[in-house]
Amino acid sequence: MYMQEDTISINHNWLNAANIDICWDFVKTSLASVQQEISEHKDMMHNWSEHCQVGALFSLLYFCRFIPVCISVAIIAISLLLLLIMT
Repeated sequence: MYMQEDTISINHNWLNAANIDICWDFVKTSLASVQQEISEHKDMMHNWSEHCQVGALFSLLYFCRFIPVCISVAIIAISLLLLLIMT
């Protein structure tokens, strides 16, 4: 492929098998930060934990849904690795 004009490529693949530990740490840190910031309102908020998780969103991904994403990424990575090994 040859670009006829100057181009900027932005990679949106922010989660992969190589950086999943960094992403997991980021999610945990974000959640802890939100919990600390709104801790004084814990007794007044119905579903405080869920409010914290919403506050810790990144790319519209809830904290409680991160594990299935990790599993999906791992399955894809293992599948690709097996494909490379078998060819």
